[in-house]
Amino acid sequence: MIGAHAGGFNYETSGIAMIGDFATANLPQLMKNAAAAFIAWKLSMYHVSPNSTATLTGGPNTLYSARVTVKVPTVFPHRQTSNTDCPGEGGMRALPGIRYQALHRIH
Repeated sequence: MIGAHAGGFNYETSGIAMIGDFATANLPQLMKNAAAAFIAWKLSMYHVSPNSTATLTGGPNTLYSARVTVKVPTVFPHRQTSNTDCPGEGGMRALPGIRYQALHRIH
């Protein structure tokens, strides 16, 4: 089964649902910790850094045509591959810290 979290770029990716309205609100610290723990666990299996990039081929979706190749951070928000505001500005503010936490959990 392949999830729909990355809008057509789902193959060989994993998604994390952060339930809530983070259009302006900050993510709770427990949510950031849980996301970092999952990311560290998942990426460590493949020796991938949360601070690196990945090249994905996918689409079609709300942002790209079919079979488009894009370079994205290994930990990227839904809005990177789809025409959406997800994960909101609060989620976007949290991403650097989540990547940092995940990196330090791996090493």
